[in-house]
This record gives sequence, structure tokens and C-alpha cells, in this order.
Amino acid sequence: LGVMPAVAPDWEYAAQWLFAMRSKTPLIVNCTPVGMYPRGGDCPWPDEAWFPHDMIVYDMIYRPAKTRLMWKAENAYGKAYNGLGMLVRQGAAAFKLWTGVEPPIDVMMQAAQEAVEQLA
Repeated sequence: LGVMPAVAPDWEYAAQWLFAMRSKTPLIVNCTPVGMYPRGGDCPWPDEAWFPHDMIVYDMIYRPAKTRLMWKAENAYGKAYNGLGMLVRQGAAAFKLWTGVEPPIDVMMQAAQEAVEQLA
């Protein structure tokens, strides 16, 4: 389908590209630390750039639980998810690989959520 250049200083181009590709690729994944604690107010998507409607945003960041990028997606009638679920499932996969035991993912997720909340 297509991948937007990793570094896109031309946000007008990036927005046009996303607008053209949104029916084929309705997903934005933030794999950068931009917006992560302690700089939770930062956002990889500039305020002056148009944000496409109805996009799904997966922000790998889990602290803060909701980043500015996620807020932008939700304000543009999209859906947004943070990276805590991926972190927990990667840990669960590693645990099973090392021990051969199926881990209790729901318990792990609850513990991770509580730990992140205590850090806030």
C-alpha cells in the first residue's frame, strides 16, 4: 500500500499523502518517544497540520495513557490506542517462551495498568 517517509518535515505533503491513502491505510502508528513522559505535551503531529478524519492511531507510548496524538485522532472522529497492551503481550509471549507456561494476560494487564497509574 505505502509507507510515509519516516522523517516528513513537509507536513503539507504528509497530510496530502495521508488524505490520498486513508481509504487504503487508515492506520497511523507512532513508534517514536515523542509525547512520552516527561514530555507528554509533545506531539509528532504538528498543530498546524490537518489531521485526517476516521483514522486509527496506535501510539506505542503508554505513559501518559492518552497522548496528544491520541486526542487529535479522537477529535477527528477516529479511534486511538496506547502501547500498554502491546507491552503486556510482548512480556507474556517472552514469559511463555522462557517458561513454557501460559501467562495470565488479564492479570498482567491489570498489574501494568495499576503500575502506570501509580507513576502518574
